[in-house]
This record gives sequence, C-alpha cells and structure tokens, in this order.
Amino acid sequence: MLERMLRKYQDLGLMILRITAGIIFAVHGFSKIFQTGGMTATIQSFANLGIYLPSVTAWVVALGELTGGVFLVLGLFTRESALFLAFIMVGAVLTVHGQNGFFNANQGYEYNMALIGACLCLVFSGGGSGAMDKVLFPRERWTFISDRSKIKLEPPQNILD
Repeated sequence: MLERMLRKYQDLGLMILRITAGIIFAVHGFSKIFQTGGMTATIQSFANLGIYLPSVTAWVVALGELTGGVFLVLGLFTRESALFLAFIMVGAVLTVHGQNGFFNANQGYEYNMALIGACLCLVFSGGGSGAMDKVLFPRERWTFISDRSKIKLEPPQNILD
C-alpha cells in the first residue's frame, strides 16, 4: 500500500538524490581546486599516492567532480555525469580508501561506496523531476526496459530444424 501511495513521488526522490549527490561532488571538486593549497596540494597528494600522471589525473578528478556535481544539481547530462563520477569514486577506492577497510572513520571506502550507489541509481533511473535533461532532450536518449510486461522470454528455437 505504501508503495502505491509513494509511486507518484519517484521522480521527486530521484531529484533529491541527484541534487544531494551533486552538491557533495561539486563541493569536493571546488575544494580540490580552490581551497587548502589548491591544485598544487591536490597534485602533490596524487603524486604521493603514486597515481599515474598526477598533474593530469588531479585536474581530471577535480574538474570532473566540480562540473559533474554542477551538472547533477542542474540535471544536465545526468546519466553521463553520474557514470563519470562513479568511475572517479571507484578510482578513489582503488587508490586511497580500499586499503583502509570499510569504515569511513578509518578513511575506508564506506562513503565512496554510498556515492557509487547513488551515482549508479542515477545512471539507471535518470535525474527525476526538474532535470534539464527532460527539457533539452524530451525523447529518451538511453533506452532501458521500464515495463517488465514487455519482456518476453521464450525457450530458444531448435536451430537444427
């Protein structure tokens, strides 16, 4: 019963998720570029971690988080932005947080995992209400099957007949 009552608010839930995740990413990207030593400190920390091409990678990550976060807030290229941000978070787990275990208190990957989940939800579901994608691209750009009744599973035909 609760599911039926709240079904009409699914787009609102996606909008809340999109804006919340977007703000988190935009603030992190902004801080990498403009605060606490700026890009010089960010590049140095990437170099200390042994990340390949730290100058390039640091800029890609920082600008990706900043612009990807802003795009999520606006609902512009939501799925593409969310996918790119999920890859950035997977990179953060593999290079920094994975070795520290699960819990965020120990600099683990718990927080990154939550952001990866949020991004993948947006990749598969879209940006929800108020997304600019719906205004700029009224026709679906990605096609996923949203109606399970359209799926028809049949056993394979005998190919020898």
